[in-house]
Amino acid sequence: MLNFHLGVPGLFPEFLQSLAESAPVRAAEHLHIVHPTEYQTLFLEAVNSRAGIWLESAETLKRIAEFAQKAAALNTVAISQHNFFGRAADALRPRKAFPLAQSRVERLSGFLGTCDMTFHLAIASQVEYILRMRRMSESDRLKAICDAQFSWSELVFRIRRGAPDRHLVVWDFDLPQAVVLPFVEVMLGIRAHDMKQQILETILPGTIPIGSGQIDYSNTTLEMAVARLDERYELDLYDIERMDGVTLVRHEMISPDLHLW
Repeated sequence: MLNFHLGVPGLFPEFLQSLAESAPVRAAEHLHIVHPTEYQTLFLEAVNSRAGIWLESAETLKRIAEFAQKAAALNTVAISQHNFFGRAADALRPRKAFPLAQSRVERLSGFLGTCDMTFHLAIASQVEYILRMRRMSESDRLKAICDAQFSWSELVFRIRRGAPDRHLVVWDFDLPQAVVLPFVEVMLGIRAHDMKQQILETILPGTIPIGSGQIDYSNTTLEMAVARLDERYELDLYDIERMDGVTLVRHEMISPDLHLW
């Protein structure tokens, strides 16, 4: 099984790679976490290209075919590609968030052919996501909240359209401490309880959004924008839950025993 995390820029970058040297992962047989440099060598240019798959070099196709053959011999291969869809700012495009999403998913799926692969997507509420954007002034961040129109369900729809034969698991990371342990266990195919402390240390800096204390709820315009986006997120989850070929894991579904804290 190949588990591919389609990384949304800004949400826990390189999280899985940080666990690659942990004792449970090293002890696991038939598990391989693809390092970012390995992904770059194998897939980055090919997936991000806008040319047809048939135009790729024979060398590139051979490398990917050899990777797929090796992956088939393992129980689990995990890939987490941060910025798979583009830059964080691409979420704020006025017409369509992450406009290259469908073509990149389609190319990746096509390259891997009959490989047994599941896609994974971690999302958070639009407000929380914008608050996590690092290269943005606070004034621009608050303006982005007021102007934001993007929909996660629309992104999921395009992912499914790009790879209709692949299953997609969408993880609701609006409460990361509730979801991250099951996410790691599914992605890696191992029990992650022994990695709790390392996981906690890895995600803790990213659990508190940069501007979380900066929203002025006395600003009526901003307050209305936050309410609108919170409603949009709930509608997104509702729509995603009803899509064919998609499994939604909401943080409310996770037993408290599996929460990090």
